[in-house]
Amino acid sequence: MNVLGLNPPSKYSKNVARDLLWGCWCKGRRIAGVQFPPLPLIYVATVLEQGGHQVDVVDAQAQGIPLGEIERKISNYDIVFLISATMSYQEDVSILQTLKKKNPHLITIMFGAHPTFLPKDALSDHSVDIIVRKEAEFIIRDLVNALSLGGDQWKQIKGIGYREADEVIINSDYSYIDDLDDLPIPNRKFLAKNTDYYNPIVKYIPWTTALSSRGCPGRCTFCTSSSYYGPKYRTRTAENVVREIVDLTEQGFNEIFYRDELFTLDRKRVFDICQIIIAQKIKFPGFAVSKPVLLPMSC
Repeated sequence: MNVLGLNPPSKYSKNVARDLLWGCWCKGRRIAGVQFPPLPLIYVATVLEQGGHQVDVVDAQAQGIPLGEIERKISNYDIVFLISATMSYQEDVSILQTLKKKNPHLITIMFGAHPTFLPKDALSDHSVDIIVRKEAEFIIRDLVNALSLGGDQWKQIKGIGYREADEVIINSDYSYIDDLDDLPIPNRKFLAKNTDYYNPIVKYIPWTTALSSRGCPGRCTFCTSSSYYGPKYRTRTAENVVREIVDLTEQGFNEIFYRDELFTLDRKRVFDICQIIIAQKIKFPGFAVSKPVLLPMSC
């Protein structure tokens, strides 16, 4: 199937940061309103591409692509998937309405914080066909595979919600990915070159984001991590993390910003990552290690 991963443009703000865990924040403000590469979209796109689907990713927000340009091309796609947060939901569904008018056969899939925690509300607008709750990569993979076969088998996929006539159906949860090494390294070819991503603490350009762990045993009232990614702390192995570092340096990235909530929770894994980096003599701007470094006990 032909699938589009979309970070929609906004007619109200120059900077809308949709985020899986933190919702939509710093809307329209450049200072501290970081514009991250859409790593969740890239993860899903990579999984779908490996499954044999034709996939494109358009970060219209960061690339300054107007909605009209997306409208002109939407007839080329069978499915569009996007992230939505509560603050951006109303504009997101408005965009999906516009795209569906141009392509009435388009299947729309929404994932992220809003459909995860408010699934019935997310499905209240008929421009949203299917919602995906929590960890999306393998759910969307299974969903798109089932949709490509035709029929109603897709309705049995766990982790999704949809409408049956006037009734909203919310399926049971999909299991979390126990071994994060089962996920592919996100293919950054889906990112447009020379895109104006912004992070005030990044020093070396070009840069990108990465994720090496998910889940949190904490119960902080201000954070959705343990509810979205689950209370079990799950990690990629040190070897897998370093494999991605090597891949990114070979692609010309000069800085990697890890978006883990708990990167240093597993102290041994941090040491293993550092030791492999030292052994392989991996160097890039802002990151050069000539001898073993002992991490402080607070890590």
